Amino acid sequence: MVGGGPHQRVACSHRLCVDIIHFVEAEPFVGVVIDSLGTEVFGVDRIALAVLYSLDTFPYAEETAGGIPSGCRGAFIDLGGSVIPYLEHVWGPFDETLKAMTPKEFFEEILVRQCDARVICVGDDFHFGKDRAGNIDVLQKLAEEAGITCIVVKKKKMYNEIISSTRIREALAKGNLTLANELLGMPYMVQGEVIHGNEIGRTLDMPTANQIPDARKILPPFGVYASKVSVDGMEYYGVTNLGVKPTIPGENQVGVETCLLQFDGDLYGKIIQVEFCSFLRGERKFAGLEQLMHQMEADKKNAGLFFGQ
Repeated sequence: MVGGGPHQRVACSHRLCVDIIHFVEAEPFVGVVIDSLGTEVFGVDRIALAVLYSLDTFPYAEETAGGIPSGCRGAFIDLGGSVIPYLEHVWGPFDETLKAMTPKEFFEEILVRQCDARVICVGDDFHFGKDRAGNIDVLQKLAEEAGITCIVVKKKKMYNEIISSTRIREALAKGNLTLANELLGMPYMVQGEVIHGNEIGRTLDMPTANQIPDARKILPPFGVYASKVSVDGMEYYGVTNLGVKPTIPGENQVGVETCLLQFDGDLYGKIIQVEFCSFLRGERKFAGLEQLMHQMEADKKNAGLFFGQ
């Protein structure tokens, strides 16, 4: 991953290097792009590496771990039943040098020299280069001259509307996880290290796994969610609180606290993935810890009912 510095060069020694270009704001579309490749484009055994090239142009983004955006982690290229995970992620800061590049310079320097692309996959409204001068026609011409395959993915629709990052953000803002997850093509999730919190949950006999989401991450409304937690190759049901814990005195930063149902163990320092499945209730301030404890018990019960327990 590169953020704010030179782009990372990807040495592609495999038979086929697929370069998927997108903007951070369009992170959700990566799954759509992948789903559109299919066996009619590539033979399953030909893809050895997928390079995800991100242009960080917006003041918010998915947090990363291991160089892979959390919104794409767990996503795979699915070709005829075989899956190839993203192996490389190149993070391109949208700095003055990049802004000044002509379409040809961007193509030759970034895609050819630094990414070593053999196949380029973009959306049908993709523009690149200074003043957005490069479009699909320009890219296809440059790719043809360089002997590189260029694949243009058409926008997909769901419920008679185009799948867009705007629709996804609106669904998240309303707490409509069902729609947001359908549009994303994968569950909305937070992935990160479990850190030490104020351990209020432990004193209430309801320990939680605490995470701090990246400040730029697009979040659904503060509140309580039924969730699924993946850790060490296992999956557990849980109930997750997203917010600032208004019942707890002091200024609390935005956090994700998850109580795993039917789990007993130490998660500190582990990387866990929390999928938000269903909005249960909004965040609220309680009169005290006893009232909070009773509500947390009710939240656990409601999350269990959601999962049929």
